Amino acid sequence: RLALADHSTDTLEKARHYLLTMKTRALTSIAETWLEDGLEKSNPRAIAAAMIPYQFAILKSPRNPQLRFDFAKALERAGAAYFLKSSQRYLESAALAKQEFLNGNSGREMLMRNSVESLIRVLAWQGDYSSAEKYCHSYLNLGYQDFKDGDSIKGILKKVRKRKNPFWKELKRL
Repeated sequence: RLALADHSTDTLEKARHYLLTMKTRALTSIAETWLEDGLEKSNPRAIAAAMIPYQFAILKSPRNPQLRFDFAKALERAGAAYFLKSSQRYLESAALAKQEFLNGNSGREMLMRNSVESLIRVLAWQGDYSSAEKYCHSYLNLGYQDFKDGDSIKGILKKVRKRKNPFWKELKRL
């Protein structure tokens, strides 16, 4: 791949080959290290820089729901300014994992559930109760009655309908 990139005259092809030479694990490791450093030092520029390797990893494997989930988690950890982007990545992860799960990959069930539950939580934190309600209904339609921690989806839905954040305790910890 490096040789193809080095000898290509097409800049897009060159970039694609260079990207494919990078190991996904190396990209995510760099991202995690930079994120930890940025959070530890309360450095917004370092936090923003940490998101770039995650994006490259996703470009390498766009159908990988785990990469999108990990990116969403990092965005969530980065704080409220990143919640919108985090909810978008959780939704993408949930959709990809759900598709794989419904196609018979039972190993994707936990990732799908983690993605949906995280999506609902972050949407509630943002005050987007109508979207949180929508995904609670979607979760119920998949046949689940409870979040993995035991909280009733119907109980969460009831609070969301009243425009009350059922996840305020977790938000206070951030």
